[in-house]
Amino acid sequence: MAALPVTRPGLTLQLEEKSNETIIHCAGRINAENSEMLQREIRKLISEEDAQSPVTTHRIVLDLSNVTHVDSSGLGALLGAWTAAKNNGRDLEMANLNPRVEKLVEITKLDTVFKRARVVATSGSTTTTPNGAPM
Repeated sequence: MAALPVTRPGLTLQLEEKSNETIIHCAGRINAENSEMLQREIRKLISEEDAQSPVTTHRIVLDLSNVTHVDSSGLGALLGAWTAAKNNGRDLEMANLNPRVEKLVEITKLDTVFKRARVVATSGSTTTTPNGAPM
């Protein structure tokens, strides 16, 4: 089930909720103009899950296949969202990074923090290798 998109200048978020995970499809640029909105939406998702009982989604996947650029504010928002998820017993993973964003994540060593997933658009399923690396 997909929720209505959340849009801020330069970034659109589309939620796809499944029984065991929530995928946030991101499109655009994650930068100073919209990084606060991204972090707020992820934190809101975490707190909404806390209100549900007894079944909650413990896995949140950020599908970054349509993200063309991430700046330092965007990296800070991603790290802040990851911290909030971890503090609430959730896994926040990145998926489908383009080469430019992939390089930035490697340079900043965030690839050692985030688990990596792969969202398969045709089947809608998400898979990871045992060590969290993309397949």
